[in-house]
Amino acid sequence: MKKTTASGVVALVTSAVIAAGHAVAGIEVPPAGTTLTYDCEGPWTKQYVDKIAWVRDGIVRTEGTNDGKAFWIEEPVYTFGLTLFTERESSKGTGRYTQSFDIDDLEQLAELKPGSTYGGSVTERDRNGRWTWRYDISVGEPQTIDHPTRGKVDVIPVTEKRMSYQGSYSAVITSSYEKNGGLFIRWHYKDPEGEETCDLVKVE
Repeated sequence: MKKTTASGVVALVTSAVIAAGHAVAGIEVPPAGTTLTYDCEGPWTKQYVDKIAWVRDGIVRTEGTNDGKAFWIEEPVYTFGLTLFTERESSKGTGRYTQSFDIDDLEQLAELKPGSTYGGSVTERDRNGRWTWRYDISVGEPQTIDHPTRGKVDVIPVTEKRMSYQGSYSAVITSSYEKNGGLFIRWHYKDPEGEETCDLVKVE
């Protein structure tokens, strides 16, 4: 399996989620038209440029580039910042992917309350077939990090562990949201192929 990054997962507004009438205090979706740039260190990508195309009916669509190669992803507002999605087009030319899972089970995670957890099965499909993931996601306690553009800032970490039930692949990603305002400013990704850390460097 190839990795699914957390590309395009950032929050800007400081009030409620502005989609589907759902209001939560934690994970928030930025306004349509917002462009976000992340610089990365690792073996895969040097820069992500993501634009929020639209937010409607509980879904957010992000269109962007991965080192200049185009991709898009559509995901529920509750999973904004995770590797979960409803449909995506890879920047690697491997076609479209879809996932199926119980969205309602993730509603509490979106509030970013420390101690919240989620565990469940996710079915993923592409043009070659289908497979099943085991997801375990947990919200950690607030911590202070030293960010290259935000300085010393308090964040809430969300750790996501996923493994294919066939046992052929596993990965861990930790996403860091600013405690005040929910801005998604960093992710650290690790799988058997290596590690990647990406930091938000520009918001337009």
